[in-house]
Formats: sequence, structure tokens, C-alpha cells
Amino acid sequence: MTHPHLYQIAALLILTIYLVVTYMKYGWLKSISASFYTEGRDGYVFTLTLMVIAVLVMISFQNVLMFLSGSLLCFTAAAPDYKDKQAGTIHIIGATGSMILAYAALIVYAHWICIVPAVITGAFYLESRHVIRYPIYWTEVIGFYGILIFMIIV
Repeated sequence: MTHPHLYQIAALLILTIYLVVTYMKYGWLKSISASFYTEGRDGYVFTLTLMVIAVLVMISFQNVLMFLSGSLLCFTAAAPDYKDKQAGTIHIIGATGSMILAYAALIVYAHWICIVPAVITGAFYLESRHVIRYPIYWTEVIGFYGILIFMIIV
């Protein structure tokens, strides 16, 4: 049987490669999801990347909250057109719900110390909205890395 940390490390590497390649091609974006619009005909890369990360997370940290988190991330990936009213609603609920449930899974099933990156992610978003450029992008990045790194640590 493969060690769960290998799946988590793979998810971390896939996310990192995607973010680096996206930055190199398009520069800083308003959100990770904005890459869907900049990729044009290659917009499926965003969807595929999130789907693969979601599945790796679900099979590596097997509990109902993380499964639901991964499922919501799949909804986010399947509805990348967040500027559309209906798809946008699904996208935002999926992204926000996925992050909240992933942190909840870490706190409930792993260790209470996992509340630290959850609080940092939330506080960063609340405090940075008017201060830095691209607060949603950086909140998403901090959230993803906080979840994936703490999955490996605990």
C-alpha cells in the first residue's frame, strides 16, 4: 500500500508547478481561478489540476470531512467560469466550503494545532482585502499550502 504522504506531497507538487507555470505565463492573477480565463483554449488545465489535487487529498486523508472537501473542490473545478452567475455561485460555494471543510477535517481528525493555519488564512483575507494587491489569490495560496503542509505534518 502506498503511504498517504506520497499523495499529499504529489498534490503539493502539482499545485506548486501549476502556480509557477501560471505565473511565468500570465504574471500575477486576481485568483487561482482567473487562470481559467487567461488559458483560453487550455482552460481545461485549471479544471484538471484542481480535480487531481482533490482526488489525491480525498484518498490520502480518509475521513468524511476531507471527502466532502475534495468533492466541493471538484465542483469548483467543474464550474471554473466564476463570472457566470450560476457557475459562479457553484464555484464560490465549492471553493469556500472546500477550504473550511479541509481545515475542519484537520482539526477534528488530526490535531487541534491545525487551527493555526486556518486562523492565519481567515485573518489574512480579512486584513489584506484593502492593503495588498490580489488578496483572493494570496488567501487561496495560503489556504492550499496550509492545508497540504499540515496534512503532511500531522
